[in-house]
Amino acid sequence: AFNFIPIILTAVDAVVIYLIGKRKFGFAMIGAISGLLYLFSYVVLATTDFVSGVHVVVTLLLLGALAQQRKRYVLAGVLFGLSGLAKLYAGVVVVALLLPYIWKKKWKELLVIGGAAGVVFSLVMGLFWFVVGSVFYTTVIASHFGFIQGLSHAKIFTFFVRHDAFLVISVVFFIYFRRLVPSLLVLPVVVLTGFFLFFQDIYYLYFKMLVVFLALWWGWNVMELQKIFSRRVVISVILVIVVGVSGFNVWRYIQEQSDVSVVDDVDVIAEYVVSITEDGEVVYGDFTVAPIVALEAGRSIWREYADTNIKFYQTNMFDMQERADEIREDAVRVIVTKALIDVRGGILAGPESVLPISFFQDYCTVSKVFPIAKDYTYNSVVVWECVYD
Repeated sequence: AFNFIPIILTAVDAVVIYLIGKRKFGFAMIGAISGLLYLFSYVVLATTDFVSGVHVVVTLLLLGALAQQRKRYVLAGVLFGLSGLAKLYAGVVVVALLLPYIWKKKWKELLVIGGAAGVVFSLVMGLFWFVVGSVFYTTVIASHFGFIQGLSHAKIFTFFVRHDAFLVISVVFFIYFRRLVPSLLVLPVVVLTGFFLFFQDIYYLYFKMLVVFLALWWGWNVMELQKIFSRRVVISVILVIVVGVSGFNVWRYIQEQSDVSVVDDVDVIAEYVVSITEDGEVVYGDFTVAPIVALEAGRSIWREYADTNIKFYQTNMFDMQERADEIREDAVRVIVTKALIDVRGGILAGPESVLPISFFQDYCTVSKVFPIAKDYTYNSVVVWECVYD
């Protein structure tokens, strides 16, 4: 049921994009084209089958932009403030949406929107800071400033352009029209692109924000094209292309993406864990697989440390060696990780994201390997059994 959240929010996004496009470009079908392009873009299809904060961010930003468009400035500010509370990177889009008020010298509107956003954001952030102290700044704010390197920028951009080329080419049409693109479109696209290029710790799902404005940019293209050609011809041709692109994206998603990182043998792995453990015994491991295995096996996670994301160690929130020492002291016997295993059975990577590799070398042996059909990085789930002197 939890996984319906991104699906519902994405559907809301498409409706709001339709409403913004209809109002901005003066024709309902143009709004519908933008909504369809967003809904069936590869980015959206590939990131809507799992829960992430970006879904909440995009919906709040879009609702704020709609309120802004309808001159409900206090509501827009509140929604923008809430988006920043969901994820700090929402501020990049908020800044882009507020910049036009500066050069148009609409200081009152800027003050109302910015003030409402600032009040909502500051009150909640201040409350939590007051309750928990400086650790709030360290864990919630400083840890997200991009001090650590994320995924390869080149790979992410290449993947995006290759899978959503139709959206990307929307930005070149202004050369043909020789007209200024509305600030609602160009500023978020430029600012987000700059953010993706220079911020260290980015991920593919962040591009969902960019797709919003590229889809709306296509709406502007259609509006300009119908000034040159027949509206009926333009709408008909573009709609056919959009439906074709959407269908192709759905097919491509099913073929390439829908089953990536799916562990089909969870029940089998859980049965094996049950067979090698006693009732009440705890397990530990990779946050992407160990919790669901433990749940299915009826075993508890050691000290309830379910989230073992490597980012916690990279940002010095936890120390991996200290974690290993604690596990040894408590004699945790079963550890579940993912791994990349070569054809000869050698483990090339994976366990080191959970505990130091020396820990596995000193105390653990591979008890059982379960292949994964398709994954971004790894090809197996490994159950380790550890013995301590």
